[in-house]
Amino acid sequence: MRRALHYSLLLLFALSAAPVRAQSIGQQISVLTAQNAQGFVGPLARGVGHALTAGFVSSADPHGMLGFDVGVRLAGARFTETDETFEVMLPPTATYTSPLFGAKTYSNPYTASNNGRSPTVAGEGSGVVLSPTGTFRSDLILTGLDPDDFAIQFPEGLGFTVAPLVVLEGSLGIGFGTQIMARVVPTINVGKSLGVDEIGDVSAYGFGAMHSLTQWLPIPTPFWDVSVVAGTQKFEFGNYAVAKGATLGLVASAGLGPLSVYAHGSTYQATVDFDYTVSNPKSIPGLPANDTRLEFEEEVKRTQRLAIGAQLDFILLKFSVEYGTGDYSTLSGRATFGFR
Repeated sequence: MRRALHYSLLLLFALSAAPVRAQSIGQQISVLTAQNAQGFVGPLARGVGHALTAGFVSSADPHGMLGFDVGVRLAGARFTETDETFEVMLPPTATYTSPLFGAKTYSNPYTASNNGRSPTVAGEGSGVVLSPTGTFRSDLILTGLDPDDFAIQFPEGLGFTVAPLVVLEGSLGIGFGTQIMARVVPTINVGKSLGVDEIGDVSAYGFGAMHSLTQWLPIPTPFWDVSVVAGTQKFEFGNYAVAKGATLGLVASAGLGPLSVYAHGSTYQATVDFDYTVSNPKSIPGLPANDTRLEFEEEVKRTQRLAIGAQLDFILLKFSVEYGTGDYSTLSGRATFGFR
């Protein structure tokens, strides 16, 4: 729990301290090919995929009939060091039509700065610059053009330490040891409020259900419970990304008085689809034509997570925090109001 508290403070600090930039991520990747755009935003996509299914419940004890709670959940997946940079894919050829040489195709027309490694959304520093080289550069000079005008500038690192998600959520008991859950975010610029304006407008919805297994035991279990949990979630980021995830698992909790602890083992998977428009008004060779629509997908293949958490219950108010292990460590915090 100490580690979970540490990451909770880290998450809140990262969200409040991240610098605000003018361009959204969708705008920043618009100057890249699909392969390089995927390299730049890949960590965010994978992180969102992991955070998407984190913290669906904070107890294995479902609400009674018509018991409910409503509140807010903050979740995040922490990036790893390997997420901070990616290897740039150089265009193998480029075709350029000049008044001196006409249409001509060049092989290996660009060279990359910084040994070809550029920061991602999770990294820091200036992005790689692709500069004309070889015959392509020589022909530009002979034509009286400045090769620097044909350079391709990659986005700078955004310095994200976590992939953040914020949702409004609620749950309702429907009897028979079962409760249903819903998550929603109206279309608002959540990123701006959290200091990560690059994410842009966010909207989301999701559904889930929890069913008590201990209710079927022949003896009462007043201090502990085990339930099965399933959920699905969809997030949209601006007009450039849609994330979907689904989870299935078991949660066990035990408590005495206002404090309870729980463990949640789950299997989950997620996909994040990106769709953006290329911005290349100068028709720079090596990039797709201006206004070309490009798309790619990042996938979190089915994997497992073990999470532990604790909840404080003050009759009408509940507060919980959860730490999950897996390919990405996740953290989830929750505050709700309701009746059991």
